[in-house]
Amino acid sequence: MNTKIIKHASFISVQFICLFLPSYIFGQKIIKGQVLEETDTPLPYALIFFKSGNKILSSTSADSLGLFEMPIKFVNNSYLQASYAGDTSAKVNIDSATYFYRLIINHKQLEEVTVNTSSPFIEKKVDRTVFHIGNRPSFQFKSIIEILNNIPRVTVIQNEIIIRGKGSAQILINDRPVNLRGRDLIDYLRIFQSDISSIEIIPNPPAKYDAEGGGGLINIVLKKSNARGYSGHIQSAILKNTYSQTQNNGVIRIRNKNWGVTIGVNFSTGAYLATEREEIFFLDRPISWLDDANNTIRLRNWLPNIGWEYNISSNSKIVGNYSFQRSNFKTDINQILNYSQLSLIDSIGITTGSERNISQTHLVGLSYEKNLKSANSKFIYSIDFVRRNNDQAAMATTISYFSDKKTPTGNWQGFSTSGISARQIFSNSADWYLSKPNLNLDLELGMKFSSITNTSKIGYDQTENGKSIFGNEIITRNIFNYDELIPAAYFSINHSKGKLASKIGLRYEGTIMISESEDTGEFSQNRFNNIFPSVFFKYNLGSESSIDFSYARRVNRPRIWDINPYRWYQNILMYSVGNPFLIPSIQDNIEFNTTVKNTVFINLFYNNEKNPIITLPFQMDNQVIENRKVNNGLNKNYGVNLDWDWSFVDWLESNFSIGLSGYTFQTNNFNFLTKRRPLVFDFSTIHDFEFSNSFFGSLNFMGTLPGGAFEVLTQNGSFKLDISLKKLFYNNRIELNLNIEDIFRSSQPIYNLITDTFISNSFSYYDFQSILIGVRYRFGNEFRIAGKKNTISNEQMRIR
Repeated sequence: MNTKIIKHASFISVQFICLFLPSYIFGQKIIKGQVLEETDTPLPYALIFFKSGNKILSSTSADSLGLFEMPIKFVNNSYLQASYAGDTSAKVNIDSATYFYRLIINHKQLEEVTVNTSSPFIEKKVDRTVFHIGNRPSFQFKSIIEILNNIPRVTVIQNEIIIRGKGSAQILINDRPVNLRGRDLIDYLRIFQSDISSIEIIPNPPAKYDAEGGGGLINIVLKKSNARGYSGHIQSAILKNTYSQTQNNGVIRIRNKNWGVTIGVNFSTGAYLATEREEIFFLDRPISWLDDANNTIRLRNWLPNIGWEYNISSNSKIVGNYSFQRSNFKTDINQILNYSQLSLIDSIGITTGSERNISQTHLVGLSYEKNLKSANSKFIYSIDFVRRNNDQAAMATTISYFSDKKTPTGNWQGFSTSGISARQIFSNSADWYLSKPNLNLDLELGMKFSSITNTSKIGYDQTENGKSIFGNEIITRNIFNYDELIPAAYFSINHSKGKLASKIGLRYEGTIMISESEDTGEFSQNRFNNIFPSVFFKYNLGSESSIDFSYARRVNRPRIWDINPYRWYQNILMYSVGNPFLIPSIQDNIEFNTTVKNTVFINLFYNNEKNPIITLPFQMDNQVIENRKVNNGLNKNYGVNLDWDWSFVDWLESNFSIGLSGYTFQTNNFNFLTKRRPLVFDFSTIHDFEFSNSFFGSLNFMGTLPGGAFEVLTQNGSFKLDISLKKLFYNNRIELNLNIEDIFRSSQPIYNLITDTFISNSFSYYDFQSILIGVRYRFGNEFRIAGKKNTISNEQMRIR
């Protein structure tokens, strides 16, 4: 017989055995189903019991759509029964042929119901890890930043949400991307923090999600309450740092039989101090300069939001959302430039001026959802529109003095930069979710078309003693246009059999990029066609333990300020410039995870990015540094994360996290010293105290040891300690908060860079040390479901 045929047959046989043998060895079967009201309305987070007689054999909880899946070992006379807010379903008998079960509950709304449940806080799925926020009472009273910081592998630093080992994460709400960043994003999320059901961490996104971004996804799933009537909250807080800020938001939800409306608003105002330092040592001459800045940033942010949902029929609905965000940041520039020769101060420059950044963003989303005839199958058509306008300008003057810091030299320099940009995103997508219970298969497929348009008008100038250094022949203004079209299509297959689950997908994205500089005449056009595969395998070692493997390919595309070729000044000796010829970079990501008893999580990761879009500093004439965007080199990031979720006593829940990672940047530009292979060691510990049913506390410590790296930079260590206290009154409707952040004024990292012509050290501190006092009042006739810690067994579970 042909040896090749024998080899292929052997390989297929091994695959068959690995895939199907576990189910026969352990005699288990995966069943799925949905918990519904009599009106076919899903009941989120209902409890499902697998019983024989009066004995509970196993249990689980439904997700936000009332859907559940449960591994069972078939026995005679077994049945399923669901429970929700004190009501139970009829018994549904289990047989060996049926795969999908519908559990109907005649649910009567109560004014207030408390459900004590032992469903797990953490659930590991084949392509993500789900943290059920509602299953921990202390989480119901945390701010959005506190919640995210309490999630393993997630950290919020300077309003940037990071997945350790991945980088800056893309945020989604109910699987829809939020096109906001930084402070604007955090203000937006504050509106929803009382409505969060679960948070899903997706380090390697599957094929259904856009391939853009290597930092992974965080999907925030909101509660789907069917309680009719109204509910909401109002909240106000005062934050004191060097200056002070106020944070105010309110939400009201109105629900009827067929429709629901949520209206929210967030308003914040105040100021904070930004301390920044940049120091340059030149290696080819005995001189250096130090820019020491203490800038006051004043803010005024306004963000209203309205969301609605209308049930067209028992199996179809329309969901919509509109948000308007207006941010106004004004910076009072106060900088001192020290010029040194042979380590002695030769002269100084005192810089004063102002900078403004005003932005307006409109976000519109609309989707049509229809449940198909087959069980757990649906169709969703979505339209999203984003328009963001930015108006930025900076103007400053630097007056030089001799080393006595009093006598003017008679020289003064200035710079001015202004920019107006408009960004518009339009996308529409169609997604099908099809279930084949008889084959143990779930199929996802869809298509999407996105159009991104950017227009910017920028001008800049630099003067010496009142005269432009560019003269009259050099144009220092520009109109820059950039367009991007992205058609996409995908499919993925999810298969589960016994203890083994797998998900394999493929996504196609085409990219057409066109950029044009009207004043310089620079024109660039690029076309790309990319295939993004994703593979996931998960094997259940027990009811709460598993191992899994994932691989996914991603793309990082240049942003508008990356490709705009005009200057933005930091000071008279340093500016940034974009590159219109940048191209997308491709990133390959591999992860291996082990989960033990839903309390210990071990994560191994490896990320490889070719021609990443990075910023490299170059020495120009004299002492000027230009930060230039380029496609350059090869990034490799690898490491291990260990998280331990500990809750052995009723009054304390703790999480310990340790991360060890390496970063290798290889470049073909020999101006940069990149032979170092530094390691990053970071750690954090979070402790939530429940002093009583109405009094909570939290202690959060995080730090990084010296030696971290990013691209051509390395850094020293840093640490941060936060404490918060919360007290509830009036049946938990009034909440008082006291948060003390960065108690010891953390030693923020100093970033170091070495080239063949200069050495750079940079440092920044954004007034993290602060005290916040806040009050929140909840109102309405909603019922609440409060989780209880895992202190009782399945046999002891009761609905109260």
